Amino acid sequence: MRLERERERRYLRDENKGLQAQLQDTAEAVQAAGELLLIRLKEADEAVATAQRQATEAKQETNKAYMKIEKLKIKHEKEISNLNELLAQSRLTKERWKEEFEPFYNAEDGELRKLTEPSSWFSGYDRCNI
Repeated sequence: MRLERERERRYLRDENKGLQAQLQDTAEAVQAAGELLLIRLKEADEAVATAQRQATEAKQETNKAYMKIEKLKIKHEKEISNLNELLAQSRLTKERWKEEFEPFYNAEDGELRKLTEPSSWFSGYDRCNI
């Protein structure tokens, strides 16, 4: 009986040592998994912070672009208004021009009449070259 108890004690002691080694391995694995989880959690937090920063910068750039677009729209509207005014003024000027040059204007052809050239010996030459 003693011998049997001794065998049983050794068996239980060996089993206990095996279980303690297995428990130690499991504890180390849990510790490593926890550390890995903390590292990944830290990386995820950094990624979120980076994404938030980029989103804020993108929003600021978008706002700047909208402001620039609005300024360009206002500038464009002013330029169009100025051009319309100039166009209105040029029509008046064109009508005055027609009145002043009406004697030279050929209404049938819609063109200016050609002036008759002088028929002297120096026609076609500049008077300064004579």
